[in-house]
Amino acid sequence: MALIKARIRGIAKEFSCDAGQTLLDAAIAAGVNPPFSCSAGACQMCKASVDSGEVSCIEEGSQTHQAGGGNVLTCQSIMKSDEISISFLNS
Repeated sequence: MALIKARIRGIAKEFSCDAGQTLLDAAIAAGVNPPFSCSAGACQMCKASVDSGEVSCIEEGSQTHQAGGGNVLTCQSIMKSDEISISFLNS
């Protein structure tokens, strides 16, 4: 199980993420109440910056994003590192 450190609405949260689980689904399962609307990548409400670690975007042919490498849609991203840090942008 991997660890996500997230900043949501200015508050730091930590929660676990199962292999293959999207970042958004992990946040919802942990009761973190992340910003989202569609869960399909269309609304972009769940956008987050990757502050540390690596994630893979499942809808972009497994493109990997590293810290400082731009923003990801958490509903379309899975962890590649054992620990990541993200900041939700629409919170």
